[in-house]
Amino acid sequence: MTKEADDLFHQPPAGQQFVFIGIDPGATSGLAMYSKERGLRVQQVSFWKLIELLTEKILPAHKERRIQVKVIIKMNHKNKFAFKGPIMKSNRDFALTMARNFGMNQGYCKLMCEWFEHYGIEHEDVMLSDDKKYGRETFAQLTGINTLETNDHAREAARFISRYWLNKTQPHGTTT
Repeated sequence: MTKEADDLFHQPPAGQQFVFIGIDPGATSGLAMYSKERGLRVQQVSFWKLIELLTEKILPAHKERRIQVKVIIKMNHKNKFAFKGPIMKSNRDFALTMARNFGMNQGYCKLMCEWFEHYGIEHEDVMLSDDKKYGRETFAQLTGINTLETNDHAREAARFISRYWLNKTQPHGTTT
């Protein structure tokens, strides 16, 4: 975890503020947070570290109404697994591994949505095509964040909330 991201997660913004969280869930999850006061922070974390951060840092601030949270999460359960090409003996293990990983990610997504619903946290599921992913160079140009500290999952999570940090808008159309 980078120092900046660690700081944001350990000290959520004070006062009634909007915090937007983008999540690309999986065994290794991409996590992005944006608030007008702290800017954009991205990182890669394990699924359980993500739950720990949300439970110990974000949830208490949300319950105390110090922050308003909106989560945008990649919903793999809406996608269908598609292995292109015939499954032959030579690629069967690869196809099965892909299907197993896809199924696990579907499970993580479902658990996360149930967690958000349980705690009354506003969330929105998204399905974005892979052809619109941010490459390292594009992400660095848009954010100024050192791309050596990011990976595909973290950049994907940032892309989910990009409508807030690129335009610097708040919900309900209020521009900052």
